[in-house]
Amino acid sequence: MNEKNSIGAFQLCCLFFVSRVLALFTFILPESERLAAGDRPLLFLSFFVFGLIVLLPAFVLCKRKESVFDLTDRVSPNLTRFCAVLFAIGAVWNAAVGLARVSLFAGTVLFEGVSLTLPMLGLTVSSVIVAVKGRETVARAAVIVAGLLIFVFLFVLVTTAKDFDVANLEPPFENGVLSFMKQGLLAVARTPELGALLLLAPNVKGNVRKSTSLWLLFFGITASASFLIITGVTGAFGERQMFQLYTLTTLSKLGAMERMDDIFAAVWVLAALIRTAFFLGLGGESVTRVFPKTSLKHVIVILGAAAFGLCLLMSGSVVTFADVLASDGNVVMFVSFIVLLPVVVLIAERMKQKRERNRLK
Repeated sequence: MNEKNSIGAFQLCCLFFVSRVLALFTFILPESERLAAGDRPLLFLSFFVFGLIVLLPAFVLCKRKESVFDLTDRVSPNLTRFCAVLFAIGAVWNAAVGLARVSLFAGTVLFEGVSLTLPMLGLTVSSVIVAVKGRETVARAAVIVAGLLIFVFLFVLVTTAKDFDVANLEPPFENGVLSFMKQGLLAVARTPELGALLLLAPNVKGNVRKSTSLWLLFFGITASASFLIITGVTGAFGERQMFQLYTLTTLSKLGAMERMDDIFAAVWVLAALIRTAFFLGLGGESVTRVFPKTSLKHVIVILGAAAFGLCLLMSGSVVTFADVLASDGNVVMFVSFIVLLPVVVLIAERMKQKRERNRLK
């Protein structure tokens, strides 16, 4: 383990939480899907189960204290190059998705009709600067932002609970168990942070498998509780809103503190900065793994520019963006990157070791 670049399991979970909460806050239900309101309080169950299944290859690597690149190095240098390119592309894609979420949210809710090119460029540049500072800096910042986000969640839930009406709720499994399970799988597919373990397994101190499993459960319950409160408080009105969690924050107030939604939105922008820096850092490390003489700072700048360009392309239509993220293609890509690829590499490594042992005999 490289102690210099190591972070703690708790810091990693904070990074995951900050990154994943951005998707929760800017969650857009595509027109082709309907997440039954009665299923939402129980969604954490299918999310947790599918999340654990997805993490099985990463847990193997955690036990061995190796990254996926340690395995590919032993199989073939060309395989390492191939995987590094794939992970770098995936990192840029996910960084761009996070930026696009912020752009679509701000352009739809906060600054409708205003060009956000310069603000998004500023957010991207800030993320690049943070990413260049290194993984430890990003992780420490994530702990602080995670604390702010938890406070925001608690504030919103507590201050809106008085308006909760059980009559707004619906019975679970209205669309059947299969639909419920599908929504859990889609929720996991919107959690690319899990793939980071494939790269960071040897650089995380502590019981990573236990911490990550608890994080899955904690985030799932947090998301389910949020959707439960949204349904119970906003009812049919909330169902028609594009950004349902933000709608809930607009109703949150305590005494003289009214309309805190702008402050809450600022906290989520901080989350976007951390998320983008996190993925740009992962992408940069993937590239420098096969090009060790290349400057990590320069690589991160280039990846940041690519993410910004993709963000501009994706933030043109809310409907199209939501449909892409909820598509079967996105699920296939997620499963291929985070489950199938490491499984194939693990099998290839074992087969090569077996051939070498037979040759020695």
